[in-house]
Amino acid sequence: MYSYSILFRYSIAFIAVFRYNLKQSMGLYESRAYSIFAMGKVKAEMLKNEIQNSVIRRSGATSSKGRERLQLDFSTLGFKGQLSLGRYKYCRAHSPLHMHHHTGCMEICYLFSGTQVYEVGGRKYVLTGNDVYLTFPDEKHGTGGFPEDRGILYWMLLRMPGVDEPFLAFSSGKAGPLIDHLCRLEQRSFRGTGALHDLLEEIIVLASPDGSLMSEGRSPTNMPEPLKPLAASTKVMEFLLEVLRCADLQMETYQSNDIRSVLNYIEENIDRSIAINELAAVAGLSVSRIKAKFKQVVGIPPAEYILRCKVDLARKMLSGSREPVTSIAYSLGFSSSQYFSTVFKRFTNQRPGEYRQRHFQSARNFNLCATNG
Repeated sequence: MYSYSILFRYSIAFIAVFRYNLKQSMGLYESRAYSIFAMGKVKAEMLKNEIQNSVIRRSGATSSKGRERLQLDFSTLGFKGQLSLGRYKYCRAHSPLHMHHHTGCMEICYLFSGTQVYEVGGRKYVLTGNDVYLTFPDEKHGTGGFPEDRGILYWMLLRMPGVDEPFLAFSSGKAGPLIDHLCRLEQRSFRGTGALHDLLEEIIVLASPDGSLMSEGRSPTNMPEPLKPLAASTKVMEFLLEVLRCADLQMETYQSNDIRSVLNYIEENIDRSIAINELAAVAGLSVSRIKAKFKQVVGIPPAEYILRCKVDLARKMLSGSREPVTSIAYSLGFSSSQYFSTVFKRFTNQRPGEYRQRHFQSARNFNLCATNG
């Protein structure tokens, strides 16, 4: 287990390097001495594979403000091939992420809000807001047939440096211990902190001087261009140190008695419409407090959690019976079959009828294979 005190000493070391290089950076750039930013050559096969996997993972990535997703390769900062960072903001579910891998690269996903299922090594991991999820170099992973769900997700790809190879703006001696501990992490999924979100957005700001990739409410950085590679490197290192700290603390979701009572109440009354003031009364909290505490503990707002529970139950009813869609909608407390269909597609990327048809078709195909076998 990685000691927090050791992490703290590495943090101090990184800050010291950062301060020293700030003083030296202008001279470095004027003399064109970019040795601190030296990067080993990326093998042609690795680069080709990475480009292909980037297309598979987030096809259609865009840099337009207000669009659903973006992906940065940090080429403007001199780090292309070493680092990439993406973010999506989905208001509805998208097609599943098929199994793929990243040659020589570790991937760190941080789910800021929503829920998401990932699969690796035959095991599924269910993420909720503020969860971290890791895949190690060359591991095949995907969403296990589940859609890429609505929410806000960040993913960072790190190419593992070779022996004596620098990482971003840091020498192998400075970055090596941190990279080694990342590769030796035992936990694949664990709770994160709000600091991860803030650091990721700061990195995006540094890579987006014109503001085209920034989230609303963020301001462009006024940092001189020659200093941005070093500043971005430092923020990436801070992010990785925070990931290690979260893994070390094994931050698990704690369900207090009031939230546990609310979850039980929702489960017992899922067949009708549930108002937020009911949940506040069950928890003995104000409406504003139950909203804030519920999202903090569960990872998503109460209203979204209720809808997800209804959709999960609807999946079972659609696949386990021939009951009409309209009847299922009313039995789950939806005001109309049209609204039910809209909500169902938002979370599954399929209409209820489509979901049922695909399920029964899959069952027929399985039975046919079993008979022929």
